[in-house]
Amino acid sequence: DTHFKKIHLNYGALLKMSNFDSTEQLLEAFNKSSIQRKISRAAEYGVEIINESSNQMAFKLFYDMELKTRRKQGSLIYPQNFFERLYHHLSPFNLLQLYIAYIDKKPSAGIIFLRDRNTAIYSYGASYGNPKHLAIGINQAVMWEAIKHAFKSGITIIDFGTTPIHLKSLLEYK
Repeated sequence: DTHFKKIHLNYGALLKMSNFDSTEQLLEAFNKSSIQRKISRAAEYGVEIINESSNQMAFKLFYDMELKTRRKQGSLIYPQNFFERLYHHLSPFNLLQLYIAYIDKKPSAGIIFLRDRNTAIYSYGASYGNPKHLAIGINQAVMWEAIKHAFKSGITIIDFGTTPIHLKSLLEYK
């Protein structure tokens, strides 16, 4: 049950997970063609998603993906040590989760959720943009893994933040 709210020139999105009894029920609520099938396809291709929250080197890897993603989007780029600082200041308190999706043991996409009490905040997502990996649903698969983990750990709301109206594909992804 995702709720979109128009905020100036953006849309905000919340997923109220308290409306679901299981991860299976939650998955069924997602769009069948754009989400469910891509998650299944990623699994068929052997995509491995690892919780890298305690791996400092993974944050450097994520930064590399984020750099490529933001350049492609034409977005501002974070300083090089930004994700390293997130790791040092939030990881010891279990306030952030980093998931990285691997295909053939090579990193392809990642996602970071920040946590605040019963809410997980989708904060950063990135990929290397390989068209073959995007087509099999690498981004949807890594997002689903983060959502499942949040659900299983008692998170009741996922805040997907705001999305500019002109980034329609990002809004569909959320």
